[in-house]
Amino acid sequence: MPSLEHFELQHNGTEHGWSGRGNIGSSNKPLFHTPPARLKVAILEQIQSSRLFTSPECPQLVGLTCLKLKLAPVLPSLEGFNALLAASPMLEILSIDLRYQRRDSFPSASSRPGSNPLPKVKLPNLRSLGLLFRARPYSIDWEYDMLRMLDAPNVRFLRFRLLGWSSKNKDVVDYLAKGSDLSNPRPLFPLLVGLDIFVGQWIDQYLLGSGFYLLYEVMFTAYPFLTTLTLLGRAWSDVFELRQWSLPNLERLLVDSASPLGLKAFINGRHDAGLGLETLEILLVSKSHREHIMSQFKEALDGLGVDVRFCHTTQRAHEIMGLEDW
Repeated sequence: MPSLEHFELQHNGTEHGWSGRGNIGSSNKPLFHTPPARLKVAILEQIQSSRLFTSPECPQLVGLTCLKLKLAPVLPSLEGFNALLAASPMLEILSIDLRYQRRDSFPSASSRPGSNPLPKVKLPNLRSLGLLFRARPYSIDWEYDMLRMLDAPNVRFLRFRLLGWSSKNKDVVDYLAKGSDLSNPRPLFPLLVGLDIFVGQWIDQYLLGSGFYLLYEVMFTAYPFLTTLTLLGRAWSDVFELRQWSLPNLERLLVDSASPLGLKAFINGRHDAGLGLETLEILLVSKSHREHIMSQFKEALDGLGVDVRFCHTTQRAHEIMGLEDW
């Protein structure tokens, strides 16, 4: 397939249940006999590692500008993942979704973190990055070491998820906020202007007051020049509890579970602190009582000097972070 430029493949959960475009063949065979030379966009969901990570010396995907991976059920070695990314140094969009891994899906001890550090993957053109981590004790080492492979100083938009909780969640957040040189801490992505963030929490961390909210605060402190912030699900209520957080350059906020009065208090609080907000986007996916809910928001937020908009598809969050350009 020498002329193939855009390739999408999704596994539906059965051994041979694949849908998409391309020569998919047997589940034990590599995706391509020869990597398509003109391929620029690859979107692969639930892809089996044995089909994609055949050999570090012969990566299946090369020269991409957009790569979106939802890996399951078995992860590749870090060496294989490093080789795959290194084969596409001109990537502009990269999304890595690891939220659906099982406990037994991570590589064997011989392939796990703790051995010699892997070389950095230089991605100078990368502008939009999605890092969606399962963040459990059995997964966080692989995820953390994968993050530390990336050398992408020009990222402008980050979609970041820590789905679960592990003792290393703080290490991951600290690395994003301070980099690897703690004697000279600097944010990992100095040009970042857009952040979509969710940090998971288990009930025992909440009851013990173990500094869970500080993970958000660390990120906001490290990236004061953010102009766009997305807080979906419980992230809004978690961040709202901080009370003291401020992003002086914030222009756009996207939420989906905030109350009208909570948003009003938030906007008034920013005004009282001499801070503004230009655009508030409210995600309403459900059609149930949509008009009534919209009227409640309009009534509560009227006269606050903010452009209030409503969106009805979850893809809006991806668009804002530059992850839906293809």
